[in-house]
Amino acid sequence: MKFNLSKWIYFGLVFSAAALRVLAAALDASSPAAPGERSVLAAEAEDRGAPAQEAQGDSEQAARVPAPAKSEALKAACAWREHIRRDDEIEPRAPEGYMRKYWPNGMPRSEEPLVSGRFHGIGHYTFANGAVYGDIPWRHGQKHGVFTLYREDGSKEQTLSYRDGVPYGLDEWFAPDGRRTKAWVYLDEKHFVPPEQCEG
Repeated sequence: MKFNLSKWIYFGLVFSAAALRVLAAALDASSPAAPGERSVLAAEAEDRGAPAQEAQGDSEQAARVPAPAKSEALKAACAWREHIRRDDEIEPRAPEGYMRKYWPNGMPRSEEPLVSGRFHGIGHYTFANGAVYGDIPWRHGQKHGVFTLYREDGSKEQTLSYRDGVPYGLDEWFAPDGRRTKAWVYLDEKHFVPPEQCEG
């Protein structure tokens, strides 16, 4: 059989172009959107390869597995927000530096304290217009504690709760007028129940 070099080069180029298109689509899907299209936390989470909490809680497709009523695990999750104390949970350690990011207009986007190469302490996040998005507690590189996130107009958007990097306890979402539109009590990132199960 006669070897046709030009044919092999052609097929190689076609295959390479297809592979590049798939790679470009994947990168585009994971890149942060422009300001106003998605929250700072979602963009920051994607930068670190972690899912954003608001995307989980806001999805009706999230895996909802009811926990046994009045179980010890459920009781602990229900009481988490009331009993957690930031100063007790996150030991004070002087930052060795900060991870700082900026919006395209030069305004600060995030400032996260670093201890031993990991986020530890309170990260400060802002919108491109300078409005505060939120202050997120970190412990040894993982979100840990309760924090509130705001919209650019200053209205409260979410109150989220994490334990060792995993959603835990009561999470709430709010409309711009302050009404609570959704709430879940997380036992972990896949198991959550309505807050009514905490009552009684």
